Amino acid sequence: MKRFSDVKPAVKKWSAIAPAKKPAQRWINDRETGKPGVALSVGKITWTSDHGVIVAGGYYCGVLFAGGGDFYVIQKDGRWIVEKFDLKVVS
Repeated sequence: MKRFSDVKPAVKKWSAIAPAKKPAQRWINDRETGKPGVALSVGKITWTSDHGVIVAGGYYCGVLFAGGGDFYVIQKDGRWIVEKFDLKVVS
């Protein structure tokens, strides 16, 4: 996680998500700041070239606000950049 320390917005572990204060709360929040957050999941990584991968993954913001698909990622100037997200599942 240290390598993400300078990334904005902040990248944190799943455990940084605060538990819902009310049963009806449908969004996730940062445990430390209370600000809304987005949880990302990463699955299988398939190399397409020396500088490109397809990453199965998704995002979760809360109940009825999530999606999954393939992230197309390339390495450019020493950094990995998401070029495209192919959405396959949404709620």
